[in-house]
Amino acid sequence: MATLKAKLTDSLLKNIDPEIRRISDTEVKGFHLRLGKPKPDGTRSGAYYLYYRIGGREGFERNYKIASLDEKNITPARARDDAKILQGRIKTGVDVFAEREAREKESAAQKKLADMAELEQAKQDSETVEYLLLEFTERYLKRERKRPESAISIFNNDVIPQIGKVPLSSVTSRLILNDCIDLIVDRGHKPHARKTLALIKQAFQFGVDRGLIEINPIANTSVTSNTGKEIARDRYLDDDELKQLFIDLPKVGISRQVQLVIELLCLTGCRVQELTLAEWSHIDFEKRMWYFPPENTKSRRGEEKPHYVPTNDEIIKRLKELSIQFDFLGSKYIFPSVTNRTGLPGTQPIDKRSVARAIKRHIRPDDVDEPKGRFINVAAFTPHDFRRTLQTHLSKMKVDTIVTEKLLNHELAGMMRVYNQHDYMEERREALELWANKIKELTA
Repeated sequence: MATLKAKLTDSLLKNIDPEIRRISDTEVKGFHLRLGKPKPDGTRSGAYYLYYRIGGREGFERNYKIASLDEKNITPARARDDAKILQGRIKTGVDVFAEREAREKESAAQKKLADMAELEQAKQDSETVEYLLLEFTERYLKRERKRPESAISIFNNDVIPQIGKVPLSSVTSRLILNDCIDLIVDRGHKPHARKTLALIKQAFQFGVDRGLIEINPIANTSVTSNTGKEIARDRYLDDDELKQLFIDLPKVGISRQVQLVIELLCLTGCRVQELTLAEWSHIDFEKRMWYFPPENTKSRRGEEKPHYVPTNDEIIKRLKELSIQFDFLGSKYIFPSVTNRTGLPGTQPIDKRSVARAIKRHIRPDDVDEPKGRFINVAAFTPHDFRRTLQTHLSKMKVDTIVTEKLLNHELAGMMRVYNQHDYMEERREALELWANKIKELTA
């Protein structure tokens, strides 16, 4: 390697021989410039160094890099001044090379800690409420619930739009109550608020179990204090109301399809979802039996079982009307949707919520003396109230409670559930026949 001894100056560097790879400064001992091979464009890389020995003859040799040749504002004169300062410190026994190495290690360690903290913060920022709810949906709801759609709808409509982007580390009980639950309560939907709060509680406990969060922020939040006391419904339709209902239904503008859902809810005591998901293959007209598969009935996961409803003339009459009305669709569903947004008409059943909406929209309002339009002239009720109506009237007709419980697809209480395996099918048929005759008399 060709070397040169000379005072390092700007003018020297402009005219340096390409073969020269090292220039030792003649003014400051140990100060030198190391040069790389010339590049195609004629430029050369290089760096200023200070050679020194620490600890005498038995000590260490060091080459301390002062600066690169291409660093901004670096000149031979400035690099020489830095070398002089370093030499002064070396004379006092300071190993400037080791000192800088220790400083760089400390800086690297601090940067690593800062990077780790930044990554942890980024992780926390990415692990939002929406992230938790999506994992809860995929890992729990879709696996453990027969029909997770209701819970998913609550998340999509009442939770994610409000607090979905909030990092889990920033969630508090007050945030959940203020931004989610209070809004639902203020709309007058306390039952829905209770359901939403209970679902959020469950999702956050899932987050604790999965290690996403350390503490469930609403574990000790009272549902009653924040959504009001749940009041058990006792609404059922008496004889006069049933008569008025069947008189008004054809007059208020509800589609005939939804009218028939309402009438069959009354005649069978089934749940809305059980009817709206029903298929023609589930009905045996010859044996006069309506079968509801386990996946369409309400039951605990793992304890699913089918439900059977004996049919009669009043039920069959309405089913045949439906068959004629929607035969052109060729649908497998008894109540096919004719306005399906995700496919052709008839490929999906009607939305179960359309029944409740139709009833609510056409009930005569209590707070208006002369409302405009046509209304069902009975007090407000919901589709589910038909189940209470059926049980109440059958009890008045001296039908055994066990029979009505079977009709409603309720589990028997206590040990009866374990030991009484009789299906009471004939008794069910007789009870529904009595009920159909009563409805027929009331609406004649």
